[in-house]
Amino acid sequence: AYEQVFLFLWKWKDKSKHYLFTMQAIIYMVLYHRNVEFYQQYALIIIKSLINGYKKKYRSQALEMTLCYLSHLQHIHTSSPTFPQIVQLITSNILPKKQNPAPYEYTQLISIVATLCQYHTRYMVLDVISIMLQSSSPYTAIQKSIVMKAMGSLSDKIPETMMNLYDTLGPHIAQYILVVQNEILLKAALTCFPTIRHPTNEETLLTVFATWTLMLSGDREISKLAAHAIARY
Repeated sequence: AYEQVFLFLWKWKDKSKHYLFTMQAIIYMVLYHRNVEFYQQYALIIIKSLINGYKKKYRSQALEMTLCYLSHLQHIHTSSPTFPQIVQLITSNILPKKQNPAPYEYTQLISIVATLCQYHTRYMVLDVISIMLQSSSPYTAIQKSIVMKAMGSLSDKIPETMMNLYDTLGPHIAQYILVVQNEILLKAALTCFPTIRHPTNEETLLTVFATWTLMLSGDREISKLAAHAIARY
């Protein structure tokens, strides 16, 4: 009976006027059921349906439902064989290349990236984030800043895990502090340092010196972020 109700709602979701409330009901049913087989059967198609919502007028609500969905299924996600595909689908659709998101989406996007990274850290860092943060990547400064702020939030939440990935992320973070391309990237990079630092002592010391001088910046936000980074160091 439970699955019959689920399938009934599933048919309704394709009608635009029913999308929001049916997708909310579908997600709550999956969260309540908390069954691995049930989740794995529908995980990928639920994500694809949420992604369809990103392209319509209810993008913000679809992003919020995605975050809710991801945040409550930690014990199932990492055991799912489709999870790497889910990660790739979500990241490529919430942060499409060369497209800046709306400012009101920043907080949601940071939370989604951080949640994905917390569940599947090494995959996200090696196959997604490190590629996005390359200076030559086709992602905008705002998109890169969202990713770095997500890493910054995890540096506070799971510092030991993030420190173990310094060899991959450290050079990217250091470059945005040492060579200031724009203030958006600099501010985001400062939220990650020094937990995520360059793998060599020499470059780390250079980054510390650069951060120290940034405490004298006329931009109060930059000086505050720099001071917090030095205090953590």
